[in-house]
This record gives sequence, structure tokens and C-alpha cells, in this order.
Amino acid sequence: DITKADSILITLSNQDLSVSTLGANSINLYPNPTTNGVTIQSNDVSGGALLSVIDLNGKILFSDELKVGQISQGYTIDLSRFANGVYQIKITGNDINYQRQVIKQ
Repeated sequence: DITKADSILITLSNQDLSVSTLGANSINLYPNPTTNGVTIQSNDVSGGALLSVIDLNGKILFSDELKVGQISQGYTIDLSRFANGVYQIKITGNDINYQRQVIKQ
């Protein structure tokens, strides 16, 4: 058991900083890096999931509720209005917790 005097060291070595409760190949995000936008495609995401684009300060710049089957053919996020940099694409819902970095050049 952990007491108040115990300490825990957690080391994260995944440089992609991605989290997914689905299989690694269940969601495709491309192109990455990108100049204008990225497309997300998956057959494993049911409706009711929330898609967000988040900057490195944690500010949500864009969000959209995904409907059933909306990303099975590919859902494109327009990043052209955002400055060049690194963003997090996050999809959360009942059956998914996905997060992936995307680089806009």
C-alpha cells in the first residue's frame, strides 16, 4: 500500500504523446505533418464522440460532436486558420479516448 511518505516515479517514454483505448491501427490521422488540414478515418468510433483540437496551452480551438459513421469515410479538420505549430487532436466518448499530436507547418 502507498502511504503519504511513499513516492512514485512515472516515466513516460512515448514521444508521440498519444493515448488510445482502441488498437493502434484503428484510427488513421493523415497527413502529419500538414500544411492545411488533417483527415481522421476509423470504422471503430461510434457516434456521440467529441473531437477537439487543442493548442499546447490546453486551449480548445475547435470542437465538434461526431455522429455515427461520420469518420468512417474520413473527417477532415481544417487547420489553415491556425498558426504553424503542434496541436493535439483528441477524440473522447463512451468507447474511445484517443489523443494524437499533429504538426502544422
